[in-house]
Amino acid sequence: MQTEPITRGETRPRTSLNGSWRYAADTPAHAFGEHLGWMAPDTPDATWPQMTIPACWDLADPALSGFEGYVWFRRSFELTGDAGIPYLHFDGVNYRADVWLNGHYLGAHEGGFTPFRFRIDHALAPGAPNHLVVRVDNRSLPDRLPGTRLSWVNYGGIYRDVFVEWQPNVHIAEMTFDPHPKVPGQAGPASLEVSLVLRNDGHTPWSGDLQVAMHDARATFEVEIQPGAETAWATTLDFATVDYWSPDQPRLYSLDLALSDDETIDTRQFDIGIRRLVTAGTRLLLNGEAIQLRGFNRHEDYPTTGRAHDEDLLQTDLRAIKQTGANFVRASHYPQHDRFYETCDRLGLMVMDEIPLWGWGRATPAQDEPLPVDAALQQVGEMVRRNRTRTCVVIWSVSNETGGGLPLVDQTNRELIHRVRELDTTRLVTQVMLYHVWQTGNDAAIEDDDLLCLNEYEGSLNTNPPVRTLEDLPHAQSALGGHLDALHRRYPDKPIVITEFGGIGLPGHHGALPWSEESYAATIRSHAETFAERPWIVGALLWCWQDYPMHPNRVRSYPIGHYGVVSAARVPKHACLDAVTKLFTAQPATIGAHREE
Repeated sequence: MQTEPITRGETRPRTSLNGSWRYAADTPAHAFGEHLGWMAPDTPDATWPQMTIPACWDLADPALSGFEGYVWFRRSFELTGDAGIPYLHFDGVNYRADVWLNGHYLGAHEGGFTPFRFRIDHALAPGAPNHLVVRVDNRSLPDRLPGTRLSWVNYGGIYRDVFVEWQPNVHIAEMTFDPHPKVPGQAGPASLEVSLVLRNDGHTPWSGDLQVAMHDARATFEVEIQPGAETAWATTLDFATVDYWSPDQPRLYSLDLALSDDETIDTRQFDIGIRRLVTAGTRLLLNGEAIQLRGFNRHEDYPTTGRAHDEDLLQTDLRAIKQTGANFVRASHYPQHDRFYETCDRLGLMVMDEIPLWGWGRATPAQDEPLPVDAALQQVGEMVRRNRTRTCVVIWSVSNETGGGLPLVDQTNRELIHRVRELDTTRLVTQVMLYHVWQTGNDAAIEDDDLLCLNEYEGSLNTNPPVRTLEDLPHAQSALGGHLDALHRRYPDKPIVITEFGGIGLPGHHGALPWSEESYAATIRSHAETFAERPWIVGALLWCWQDYPMHPNRVRSYPIGHYGVVSAARVPKHACLDAVTKLFTAQPATIGAHREE
């Protein structure tokens, strides 16, 4: 059975399945659990230990730290009667989940960072305990995303929420919104194009009303849907004047949707901001005004929970990022928890969303590597469907640091870019390239990018010319400027965003020495000077916000990636944090003199 697409804005009855689950590790080489029938409802599991879900097993059970393989999870639950069709929903499981309910195999899902669900009415046991079994497989295999080449810890587990949700037979199935500010500035007339897919999973025709309301615009439409069918529907809401959403003014309006006949059948609610980010030659325009993107990359990683959600630290991170003067966060390198996007919506932080297609085609010739094309297409589709109603998401990225110039890599990136544009025409689309592309210039997918996004570490990780002391930084700065100028000459009409730059700063290590906080701060200032001299560079994102544990495959001198301006425990590296704050607050991000014609 195929998993169902996920959209947000849910207002339907739910029963949480978070809490205590039984679990047992298994080895894929022998698959003991499958041979012993651990998916069966009557499997004795009283001796299995318990884990509180959501959780990453690496931190919930020290014995499983770094384990890659199978872990079986089991729990029982009862449901009270609710109208509608029940769906079993997982917000995030890394990486593959095989799911059984009362011995019925519901299906599988691959991808560690996007939600999925199964229809379960055929497998439920009415009036009796229901036995749910999930086998999680987190192996980093070549045909998976990100595969065997990754830098972050490959946490395993059911690490986001699990619940049962009831969906009415007649329902709003898909939503896309296209906001249009009409004049440059902070407020003015606007429109919102609303496109929906309405579906009838019942056995009889349905007719009724669709109500749409936002701000001072309200409308009711008569609709009819045949049984087992769906219909596309669209309208445009016009507003005489609204506040536009921006980092300086993150104004949100409630968009309310409802299907009803004699009673309300289905409802959806979304917080929508009226904003639009576009390119204009080498500039980026937000709501008609030129803007510079400034901000951070951020891993979803917490000291005590790994990738499992920590609301307090999420709020601490994003509010502290905003206080630096940042207006942008790159969700590196995967879709993050839904609360991340909700908070960015409300704080006024723009977001680049990305799938974990990282480094593919760089380690060995692409023709010798499995092609994760199907997995990438699936995951980019799930990412876009999940977050295309989020105001904060303004750029989609289909990959990071792949082997540009290799035909199969370029073909895949182009296919992914085209797939995104099929699903969403309202945002910019790109791939993120590594600095060697600047010199080769052979990446064919660049032609399809709306803007050029580049990662560079001149003078830090890339030390040619070598940087041994702070006095060597100007030489690296000169080399960086030369590479940037050459790239701009090849693509003079595309804006450039530096999606990663930075260095290494060991917490508490001070002085004019490599990897000290002060040398990291000097690197930030050096690169900032280089960017400021080039007006076609329209953004710079530091790698990264906080230190994070690295995957054992990528451990060099330290098991921790000390690239953050705060430590993994969120202790500030004051010299680094001060340097980047001065960079972000040196001049306003919006330059009012540059306006869209």
